[in-house]
This record gives sequence, C-alpha cells and structure tokens, in this order.
Amino acid sequence: MNRIIVNGETRYLSFAELSYDDIARLADVRPVPGITITYRKGPAENPEGSLLEGQTVKLQEGMIFNARLTNNA
Repeated sequence: MNRIIVNGETRYLSFAELSYDDIARLADVRPVPGITITYRKGPAENPEGSLLEGQTVKLQEGMIFNARLTNNA
C-alpha cells in the first residue's frame, strides 16, 4: 500500500499508478480542463512533474500531489 499526500491530506492506496482523473477526484475537484496537477517525490523515472488530462503517473510511497483550479472557463 502506498501512502501519498493529495492537497495536504494523507491517502493510502493499493494502486501502482494513478491518472489525472484519479488525482482530481482524490483532491475533491472535478476532473475538467483547467485543473493543474503537479507532483514531487516520485520514483526515479518520474520524480516530479505535472499531469495533463489523459496521463498517468507511477506511484511511490510518500509522493506529494497538488491539484488546483487554474482556469475558470
């Protein structure tokens, strides 16, 4: 089980990877264009970055995700 942090809240998940939509739901925001999702403390192949709609990211214990609305359109 992986412990991750989404918008400051600890979550425990048994998944190996998560999608843009998964992170948006965990952050309690609608997965719509205009949501910016960034992450850090990921595994060596993807230690930090951002997720775009339709993308996934491999999880690692202790990863930190931030999801926020960046476009009101």
